[in-house]
Amino acid sequence: MNVTRALDANLNRALEALRVVEDYARFVVGRPGAARQAKAIRHATHAAVHELVPAAALLGARDAEG
Repeated sequence: MNVTRALDANLNRALEALRVVEDYARFVVGRPGAARQAKAIRHATHAAVHELVPAAALLGARDAEG
């Protein structure tokens, strides 16, 4: 597994985990402010990675067949 592929896979995991935190804050504990913070962190994480690695490189590193 190359570094770009690992970064892509783990970025997706991290973003999904932040989405779970966002939904938990919004729907389970009723904290819309915390949900907004989780969303902001999720978007900032996405942007930070894409500043370092172009989206095309991340997509190209995926093993869509296997």
